[in-house]
Amino acid sequence: LAAALASTSAAAHMPSFLRNNDVQNVLPVAPADYPPALQGMLWLDQTGAFGESSIPAGVSAPDLAISMGDTDYHRFDPATRTVSVSILGRAWQWQNTRPIP
Repeated sequence: LAAALASTSAAAHMPSFLRNNDVQNVLPVAPADYPPALQGMLWLDQTGAFGESSIPAGVSAPDLAISMGDTDYHRFDPATRTVSVSILGRAWQWQNTRPIP
């Protein structure tokens, strides 16, 4: 985590707030040349805020959705068949309790 924080500017870590029904308009989408399994978004909701979760309280993280579209952070590597997603990046959505006007 410390390395990730040191590698990017503080401005990159400023939160932005959105309604859940806007997530598909905010998270970056994966490029068209990525495999189909990496297209779209993954809904996490480990805490069960919007659906049932079998992950015990105290173990779960307050994340909601991710995409593979943060190409500024990392790109899909066809040789290793991997892509990295930063929990601090544009492609990761966290829960919050701040009201949205």
